[in-house]
Amino acid sequence: MNDDCRIVDKEAKYAIFVDKLSFDKILNLVKELDDFVIITEKPLPKLLLLEIGNNHKVTIIYKITNLDYLNDDKLYENVRFYNQVFTTGILFKGKTLDVKRLLININKLKYILDRVYIYNKSLSLRMNAFHYMHEVLARWKMNLFINYLNDEEFEYIDKNYVKYE
Repeated sequence: MNDDCRIVDKEAKYAIFVDKLSFDKILNLVKELDDFVIITEKPLPKLLLLEIGNNHKVTIIYKITNLDYLNDDKLYENVRFYNQVFTTGILFKGKTLDVKRLLININKLKYILDRVYIYNKSLSLRMNAFHYMHEVLARWKMNLFINYLNDEEFEYIDKNYVKYE
């Protein structure tokens, strides 16, 4: 299984990587599957919505490598279109992360995006992102997901950052 799939949804049965398949193959897959994540680096054709129908178990993740892409009008329109039926999110997977710039750039998508995924190997970078972003994203009704690399990191995050009521 691809790392990107493990990052975004452990519960999904299938992951479809748009950039690695032709659109015809994607259409054939979505007709056969009912619970899947679509990971893409570019806007999806609107025809895909008609093929998927009202399947609310679909999550569409836009993989972001350049923060300026969040200001792209085509991305905005695509997220707005698909968010009407499906869960939508962005996956930022990079060596560094300018949290303030990410929040500024994500502002345009703030009420139409459901999830933000941060993947990085540096625990301090992830915790810094969590510290500065979780409150803002919660106000915008977005969930923030960060990765953990091993059980020790999970326990550290659980102990120091998760509040149980």
